[in-house]
Amino acid sequence: MKVGILDYKNCSLYPIYNSVKAHNVGVTVVKNTNDLKNIDKLILPGVGATNQIMKFLNKKKFIDEIKEFSEMNKSILGICAGMQILSLNLFENEKCDGLGFFDANVVQMNKKTSNQSTNIGWYKVETSSSNLSYYFCHSFYLKFKKKENNFIKGFIKLNEKIPAIIKKKNILGVQFHPEKSQRNGRDLISKFLKDEI
Repeated sequence: MKVGILDYKNCSLYPIYNSVKAHNVGVTVVKNTNDLKNIDKLILPGVGATNQIMKFLNKKKFIDEIKEFSEMNKSILGICAGMQILSLNLFENEKCDGLGFFDANVVQMNKKTSNQSTNIGWYKVETSSSNLSYYFCHSFYLKFKKKENNFIKGFIKLNEKIPAIIKKKNILGVQFHPEKSQRNGRDLISKFLKDEI
């Protein structure tokens, strides 16, 4: 198995790269669309403004290639900002289109949502089978259309519930940083690699 981590050119890839490599699988940095043809799973890392990420993906012709990758039933993991770009509409800095895998908007935290403008620190993620803590650092979150709520597999409780794990077929997104979440994060990466989520 070979896992590719997409390089947006404005974020550090080393933490997630090392986290994946620790599971004794092949890891490569995806720098152009041709690299997608040589990998089995794709990770969209979690640092950077979503509008800048989408501008980069558009400029480098990644949009259609990522969608084609998913249509081949190959797994994709989006982390934090990488999860947010899986949605339909993004509102960070300026409105732009996301990849559109989920019918959701990425909107800014407010007092109704959270007591902090940036949600940072360790939070318990509630799922149907567990209640584990992960490390978060984000100011925006996914607001789902009601018809898509069944794709929310885990959430955290702030002033309201915030999606923390989303899954649709072979597309997985996590709002937290598994590469910074110690054992729980390592276990989640392992499950992604084994298609156990």
